[in-house]
Amino acid sequence: MLAQRKLAAKEPLAAHGSSPVLRAAPVVLVVAGLALVALVPLVSAVSLERLPADLFVVVAFLLVGTVALAALGLEHGTAFGGMGSSRHMMIAALVEPTVLVSIYALSIRVGTSDLASIVTARAADPVSVLAPAGLLGVVALVVVYSSAFIVRQTQQALVLRLGDPLEPVTKPGLHW
Repeated sequence: MLAQRKLAAKEPLAAHGSSPVLRAAPVVLVVAGLALVALVPLVSAVSLERLPADLFVVVAFLLVGTVALAALGLEHGTAFGGMGSSRHMMIAALVEPTVLVSIYALSIRVGTSDLASIVTARAADPVSVLAPAGLLGVVALVVVYSSAFIVRQTQQALVLRLGDPLEPVTKPGLHW
């Protein structure tokens, strides 16, 4: 408890010559994350009146957070910041369209891209997920979320393709 109070009492430091991106990017990232939590129907399918819980709005908020994080990594112009930001943008370029297409596939039979309407319609008729478009969406989500893995500094991973070992991964970080 004492350590948390000590940490909260410290003043934030900024390097000489840093731009307003250093202060704005974390705020933009938190606001985008909170907006996503408010928009996505996690507990109930009741949507907020003032915020459109549309599929495309959710993907736009994902993109805003991704760009803010990449801009923060590029802030000081170091090699590590550039590598991290480019890796983050590459992964976002692969994952976000897949999420968009998979949720869009689930919304085809409902006829709207409103997330609350999609959840309500799918909850009322769960068998409709077994339609070809629904199966495509479910498969796309499973492939995206099962193909990423994290290697910690004290770990190693072995990548398999159809049961055959390809190569060991010893470099820590997020891998596909």
